[in-house]
Amino acid sequence: MARPAWSEPALPLPVLSVSRAALLRFLLAALVIALLPLLFDNPYYLTIFQGMAITYLVVLGLNLLMGYTGVASFGQAGFVAIGAYVAVLLTKRLDQSFWVGLLVGPLAAALAGTLLAVPALRVRGPFLVMITAAFGLVVWQVANTWAPVTGGPMGISGIPRPAIGDFRFDARAYFYLVAFTALLAHALISNLIGSRWGRTLVAIRDAPTAAASLGVNVALWKVGVFTLSAYLAGLAGVFAGFRNPFLNSDSFRVAESLGYLLAAVLGGLGTVYGPVVGTVVLAAIPHVFAPLYDHQLLVRGALLVVTMLVLPRGIVGSLGTFRGLAARLTGRLQAPPAIPWAPALPPAATAANGPLLESRKVTMLFGGLRALDGVDLTIAARQIHGLIGPNGSGKTTLVNVISGIYRPTSGSVVLAGRPIDQLPAHAIARRGLVRTFQTPNLFRDLLVIENVLVGFHTHLRRGFAHHLLRTRAAIAEEREAAARALGLLEYFGLADRAFVPAGSLPYGLQKLLEIARCLAAGPVLLVLDEPAGGTNPAEVERVVAILNRLREAGVSVLVIEHHMDVIEALCQRVTVLDFGRVIAEGTPQQVLTDPRVIEAYLGAPVGGVGEVAPR
Repeated sequence: MARPAWSEPALPLPVLSVSRAALLRFLLAALVIALLPLLFDNPYYLTIFQGMAITYLVVLGLNLLMGYTGVASFGQAGFVAIGAYVAVLLTKRLDQSFWVGLLVGPLAAALAGTLLAVPALRVRGPFLVMITAAFGLVVWQVANTWAPVTGGPMGISGIPRPAIGDFRFDARAYFYLVAFTALLAHALISNLIGSRWGRTLVAIRDAPTAAASLGVNVALWKVGVFTLSAYLAGLAGVFAGFRNPFLNSDSFRVAESLGYLLAAVLGGLGTVYGPVVGTVVLAAIPHVFAPLYDHQLLVRGALLVVTMLVLPRGIVGSLGTFRGLAARLTGRLQAPPAIPWAPALPPAATAANGPLLESRKVTMLFGGLRALDGVDLTIAARQIHGLIGPNGSGKTTLVNVISGIYRPTSGSVVLAGRPIDQLPAHAIARRGLVRTFQTPNLFRDLLVIENVLVGFHTHLRRGFAHHLLRTRAAIAEEREAAARALGLLEYFGLADRAFVPAGSLPYGLQKLLEIARCLAAGPVLLVLDEPAGGTNPAEVERVVAILNRLREAGVSVLVIEHHMDVIEALCQRVTVLDFGRVIAEGTPQQVLTDPRVIEAYLGAPVGGVGEVAPR
């Protein structure tokens, strides 16, 4: 990932926030682009360089889609074709300029990307690959057979060179136009990757359910990235369409999508400079394997398989793993001073009249299995409410229902006086119900502090344009959020591990980080699924101490736990489930002495209270 924007010192510009290192890299790349046609003053090389710049735009979008969001696509050549044909037809049939096509072509590809993404993203894995590949095949088939419009295999000829007034772009000028556009696109996408947008995409890739539980509309974000990726492919298509005076469907076969995918994988998915390296390697393949020119598809497929087996992180990913990790561990990230954090009740929690949460006759069926059977649960504000029961009693199913992961078969759930049982998980999180998971569901490739920053997702207001341009307002908001995240980590005793990958934390600290991440969202009701499960006695004491502080501050919590000493130490009221039904409710003392609970959960009474073996 790119360096987080909040960790880089910026130059004193009036609107934008540009780091010296980023500006230096941009100027160095611009110098290389400017010198290439001078060092290789040959039409053949200019053609190759043009093709590389065009390919880079496609691979850049594909890397954002697959590397950062985890969404596979095998149909990028289709979007390239749409951009090319729309722009060329506007010029040839409607007598519009190249610049109109440059505006409209990518937008047409982006629209096609949106229309494809909405249904396609409902499936995953090989089915998504098949749908996108079929899209690319359909676009190619239309271009190849719709002769009255596209010219079919004969194509469209006489495509004019782009011009500004009397100046017409020759091969060198056209290379500069495409290459500097690609450089600008790289800078803008790098801005996104290093911002709130980048870490949200990685969160969606690593743990989409956890991201939704923090208020991230996962489906909308995936559609948005798919659309942006299609836009970049359409932009490349416009440049490809005007690269030569002739255009036909041969440039947009499905095999071209394999080439783009190969470049992304070879360079390194999820890396900033992977698309650059992958594009260069892809351009070199026809020359290195010139004797096998008639078998290029086989060569590309074989290289893709070998790369995924030998270098699963790609060239840049494999070489940069240790250096990037060392840079983060040695403190090169400059975090702002921490803003001390203290528990605070959101307005919805203090304004609630009556119960904070009510589930009424909630039933959940999985085929013929009745996981929940008419469950009534009432949670008062400013209390810690316990939920216990043997394994298979329906505790996690109930939590999944009230948090929006499952939609109940019947019954209703009301939070702070408003029904939530028909809302998706991200909408319920925005209403203030935030949860942890039985097994820590962290964003493992993000730093500890970045995990907490994802928790602030619903409270950050600077949008796409601010982060794309890296405005001072966006960076100021990011730095304030980072300072608040550090303060929250200090509260949990995790500040010394703020800049290590979350996946490297010990299990007990992962549990604490997950709670801290939820508190960053400012929950009305915090739902904890076995916060002490799998931890050692010292970690259990630490969890209990933190939750007691939250209780004293009036934070409302629903906690599922098998440690009965934790339930006794924390909870004012406890509800017991067995076979999907409520069998007891009351204070911990009342519940633990109830004969039905003893029979269902505790077994024979024992002296002392500890962790109870589930039935």
